[in-house]
Amino acid sequence: MKQNIWEKEYKNVHSLWGFNPNSTLSQYVEMLPENGEVLDIGIGEGRNALFFAKQGYAVEGIDISETAVKRCLELSKEHNLNINAKVQDITSFEIEPNKYSLIILSNVLNFFPDKDIKIIIEKVKNGLIKNGLIKNGLVYINAFDDKEPGRKKAPEKYKQLAEHTL
Repeated sequence: MKQNIWEKEYKNVHSLWGFNPNSTLSQYVEMLPENGEVLDIGIGEGRNALFFAKQGYAVEGIDISETAVKRCLELSKEHNLNINAKVQDITSFEIEPNKYSLIILSNVLNFFPDKDIKIIIEKVKNGLIKNGLIKNGLVYINAFDDKEPGRKKAPEKYKQLAEHTL
């Protein structure tokens, strides 16, 4: 069901989220170690993934939309960047433990009920690189802010699952 919704969204527009990275996320790139690995959950057309790949990071991503992943891979090839993106639902995706310097959840969690969010967050925490007992990786979570292109349309198009969750 979710896959059908997102396929329709991506097929009806040239670009659903735009091609510029999330402005807040791009401001903190210097906090990451050089040559780290990035996982973009809900990669979409790759706006954040492309940014980090251009900075020299190894980037992987998943999205439930085949159309979005295809666009991301086309843009990656067009810009001579190596992004490993595939179609997958985060609820069934296994995040490799102790691997990523950064895990991105940009406009993803607001589409899940609380019980699924807790499971996703646990997977994400386990995927962060660590040094001994200390987690060294960063997680970026963004739930619709006022500057996101689809923010105003979302309540009209999606069912509310809980307060602040569509």
